[in-house]
Amino acid sequence: REVGKTIKSSKKQFIWRMQLNNKEVNIELFTSKISGKKKILVGGKVIYEVKKHKDTFTYPFKVGKTTIYMVETGSDIFDLRIDNKSFD
Repeated sequence: REVGKTIKSSKKQFIWRMQLNNKEVNIELFTSKISGKKKILVGGKVIYEVKKHKDTFTYPFKVGKTTIYMVETGSDIFDLRIDNKSFD
């Protein structure tokens, strides 16, 4: 969804909700078209933030023992991969 303060379409929020190891997990990605800034939150806590990112974005992280990858597959298109499988 678009979440920019002045220009709504300048920032986007992506949300994934899932059960991992019998726990509810919320993963959020905020991305800015203008600055290139990206921020990832897990359970409301920031785990990654970068000011500018020009290359294709990929970020691996763990939630418990589970490895998750946030992968940019196109312009404003992101894939969340859990144990190397796309999350639908």
